[in-house]
Amino acid sequence: MPQEQNSTNIWVIVVAVVITALVVGGVVYALQSSRLRSAEQSFQQQITLLQNQIDQLQQVKQNQNQNNQPVVDQNENVNQQVNQPEEIVYSNSEYEFSFQLPQNWKSYSIVTNEWEGYTPEPYAIVERGSLISIRHPQWTSQNPRQDIPIMVFTIKQWNNLQAGEFHIGAAPINPSELGRNAKYVFALPARYNYAFLTGWEEVGHILNNSPLSVSKPSE
Repeated sequence: MPQEQNSTNIWVIVVAVVITALVVGGVVYALQSSRLRSAEQSFQQQITLLQNQIDQLQQVKQNQNQNNQPVVDQNENVNQQVNQPEEIVYSNSEYEFSFQLPQNWKSYSIVTNEWEGYTPEPYAIVERGSLISIRHPQWTSQNPRQDIPIMVFTIKQWNNLQAGEFHIGAAPINPSELGRNAKYVFALPARYNYAFLTGWEEVGHILNNSPLSVSKPSE
C-alpha cells in the first residue's frame, strides 16, 4: 500500500509540474506575444511617421521647383512684336530701290541733286544723272552732318564710265557700286566723306552693312 501511494503522489506531482509548466509557458508566451505586437505596432507607427515626413519634404521641394520656374506670359509674342523697333526704310519708286536706315535716322529728309560727267580735254559735260542724298534729321546749316549720297546711272552710263569715256569730279577714282537692277546702277561717290563732317563714321558703318536693295534685280 505505501508503494502504491508513493506512486500516486509522484504522478500527481508530475501532472502538477506539467500543468504548472504549461500555465507558466502560456503566460510567458502571451506576454511575449503582447510585447511583440506592441513593438510591431510601434515600429509600424514609426514607419508611417517617416513616410509622412518624406511625403511632406517631396511636396515642399516640388513647390520650390514650381516657384523657381519662369512665368510665361501668354502675350509674350505680342509684347515682343510691340517692343520691336520699327524699321526705317527709304523707298524710291522711280528707280525701284530701297535703303535701310538705323532708328536714329527717323524723320530723315531727301535732297535731290544732279551729278555731271565730263570730258577733261576739251572740257565738256556729256552725261548727267540723279544724285539722291539721304539727310540725317539733326542736320542743320550751322552744324551740317554727313549725308548718304546715292548716284543713279543708267546701265549704259555706268558702262561708259567704266570704259573711261567720261569722268565725275576731280578725283581720279570712279564711284563704287552699291547695287543695280535691270535699268539702273546705284553708286557711292568717290571721296563722299572727304570733308569729315559730323556722323561720317556712322554713315560708313551703315554702308558696310549693305543697306541698299532693289525690287527688280538685274539678270
